[in-house]
Formats: sequence, C-alpha cells, structure tokens
Amino acid sequence: MKYIITSALPYAEGMPHLGNLVGSILPADVFYKFLRMKGEDAIFICGSDEHGTPIELQAIKQKVQPEEFAEAMHRQIKKALEDFGCTFTYYGKTHTEQNKKVVYEIFNALNKNGYIIKVESEQAYCNNEKRFLSDTFIEGTCPHCGYEHARGDQCENCGALLTPRELVNPHCRICGSSDISFNKTTNLAIDLPKLQGKIKEFIERNSKNGWSKNAVNHSLNYIKRGLSAREITRGTSNGASLCPSRDLKTRCSMYGSMRR
Repeated sequence: MKYIITSALPYAEGMPHLGNLVGSILPADVFYKFLRMKGEDAIFICGSDEHGTPIELQAIKQKVQPEEFAEAMHRQIKKALEDFGCTFTYYGKTHTEQNKKVVYEIFNALNKNGYIIKVESEQAYCNNEKRFLSDTFIEGTCPHCGYEHARGDQCENCGALLTPRELVNPHCRICGSSDISFNKTTNLAIDLPKLQGKIKEFIERNSKNGWSKNAVNHSLNYIKRGLSAREITRGTSNGASLCPSRDLKTRCSMYGSMRR
C-alpha cells in the first residue's frame, strides 16, 4: 500500500504558533516517520498557503508587495518547521504555475457542469481609504454570538458564515475607520444550493468511515440551514466587477488570491 501524508497548510500571514505545529503538522510528521520505520511506501507533502487577503493586509501594513511578503514568510516557515525536525518529502507553496493549472481544471469542470453562476451582491467601501474592501478587510461584532472581532465572511468564534452587511459596528481593518458604505457589484459564485443534495449524501455516506461526530454534525447543520451561492471573485478598487471584460478561465487564475 502507498501512503500520501499531508496536513493543514501553514498560512503565510505570519509565523505559525506552537499550537499550529502540535495540532496539525507534528502528528502528520510523526505518522509519516512511523510508516517509514515500518518500511512502508509513504511520502509527506506540505507547503505554505500564500493566497488570501490577510496576507495582503499584512503587506499593506509593512508597505511591501503581497508576493514579496508571502515569499519571505514562506522561507521563514519552511526553515522553522525543518528546525523542529519535520521531514517533508516535499514542502512547496501555493503560488506556483502548477497550482494555477489545477485551479483552472477545477474551475473549468465546475463551469462546464453549470455550477458557476453570476450573482449580484454588495461590497464594502472604505470612504477614508478610498478603496473597496474584501470580506476579510472588514471587521465587526458577530450578530449571532457577539464576538467583537468577526470578519466580513465568517465568525471565527461560532463559525457562522457572514456578509459584511450583517456585522454590527463594522470597521475597516486597514485604517480602523467606520466610515463604510456598500455598493452593488456582480461576481462569480459556486452554486452550492445546486450541490446541496450531493454534499449531504457525501457527508452521510462517510459519517461511518471514521469522521468525528462533531465534524458530521457541524457539516449537517450547514446543510440544514441551507447553503447559499459562495462568491469566488471580488470587485476591483475602482468598483468594477473583477475582470469584467475577460473570459471565465482568465478570471479563474485570480481565484486563489482573491478569496480566503
């Protein structure tokens, strides 16, 4: 039997803390070493996640380009993990041509089968910074649990999926200003309601194959509340829809860096 071991990818927003190592990478590394000691055919693949708006936010604060910031963090993270004794067969990063090719393939398959749709939505605009804000660039109080540092896409405390409009007392994470308005925009989205039945079947089919009760129940609760179309693009700084004159495949190449 052949084994491919991996773990949650360290996010290149900053250096992982000890809990990140103990909670994901270390168990994977131990299991990989155990298999190798048994003489099994196993590899350990991991890498840095260099996509997402939190990286852009940190780059803005440090006045450097996001790619430069992410690359520097990638090198530091890789060295730190190796210094802890982690023995990766390969430790890469998401910002590669190979990863872009995979994103193309996934996007084109979804689009070909009718799972990519256009949706109208609102996007937050910071009147102080004079720029549109992606969901993670806006912060406020969660309307469900009262957590004061919920992001515009999700509350990290209770797990509720959110929109920036739902936040109580929203403010810009770049400058802290509460002078925020909302404008309409058109974006691409994955039609999750169309997939809801298949997703439910997948969860129920695998619920007896080692999934924890918490993972199963949490996933089914999302289904019970009803899935909504999940946007995968965002408007540009001038308010226009992302790459409106480009074909879907070209827009897809930006998918990994636009959503987090």
